[in-house]
Amino acid sequence: MRLSLAVKRALLAGLLGVLVAPVPSALADDECRQVAPPPPATINLGFFGRNIPMLAAQKVGFYAAENLTVQEFQIANSVQGFRDLRDNRFQFILTSIDNVVNFRVNPHNALGAIQAVTSTFGVDFGANLTMVGRLGITSIQDLRGKTIGVDAPDSGFAFAIYKILRVNGLERGVDYTVVSIGGTATRFNVLMAGNVDATLLNNGFEIRAADAGRPILATIYDVASPYMGSVGAAMEGWLATHAGIAERFIRAYFRATLWTFDPANREAAIALLMTQPNTPRAIAEQIYAAHLIEGRGLTEETEIDRDGILTAVQLRDEFGGFESPQDLEFLTTRKAGIFNLRFFTAAIRGLECDDDDLDSSRPSVEREDFADDLG
Repeated sequence: MRLSLAVKRALLAGLLGVLVAPVPSALADDECRQVAPPPPATINLGFFGRNIPMLAAQKVGFYAAENLTVQEFQIANSVQGFRDLRDNRFQFILTSIDNVVNFRVNPHNALGAIQAVTSTFGVDFGANLTMVGRLGITSIQDLRGKTIGVDAPDSGFAFAIYKILRVNGLERGVDYTVVSIGGTATRFNVLMAGNVDATLLNNGFEIRAADAGRPILATIYDVASPYMGSVGAAMEGWLATHAGIAERFIRAYFRATLWTFDPANREAAIALLMTQPNTPRAIAEQIYAAHLIEGRGLTEETEIDRDGILTAVQLRDEFGGFESPQDLEFLTTRKAGIFNLRFFTAAIRGLECDDDDLDSSRPSVEREDFADDLG
């Protein structure tokens, strides 16, 4: 479901004062009443590239409204990210849902054992996931016999680039070589230095590369859509013992996402982007626009899209990314453990009490496409 405009305005209205915006007296039941500020807490967040909700959550004050200190750490590669999550150096990471699938389903993943990691909210639909070439490359066919850079060859967005190349007649191990070079920022730098012939970039790095003259060759949406990109993931054990802190973090990120999509905040969002390295206004405007493209930018309400999960696991399956046969449809359900919306549901429970026009006949916070899975 989509939250109504009245709900979104009400959620944003209470940003800096209280955890839950004031509610009309007729609706002020126990679930909707204001509560005292919770005790301070700290979360270490791993990420590959900053987006507008991340910037807004820090700079506008959404984390502060939850009495949270969120320390951000850029992830060098997916293996490091999940190792630090496992070892509680990170409490949340923003990572591709395919990474969650890999570390949760394949026993012989890079950490050597199945990890009890789950997705708690959606971040993006790939954040404009784009294949970019080095200088001198003019088409995908120019990549025959060349080197393709990925984070890790068996995880994350690697399967997306294999699909783009396959659709264009190039096969891994036959027509091109794959090298593991790490996360988005690293891939950007390696591509700009001309040390790989092509890679996948997103979240503004593709726009910076194009502005510097690197050719845009294709996007994942040309060959596979809908595509679920990044999610907010955490270890189940930590979630079980820190549910309240997790809910506060999710609520802050949710509100920051609503803020991002509010047209009234366009100038402020662009200004936030301009605080990032190599991001003049012209680039910031393009990144802002890309963030808001439906079905390929940010998730408008931090949703996790079941059809997008299916696309991601189908890509993994197509390129031999499962150690044993999997029921791909099952992987898109709650029982598979790839996602758990219980913490999201608790995080925004009561926030809709601010909507005078709330339709009591529909679920108050349950998303229609997941209503059967919110046990």
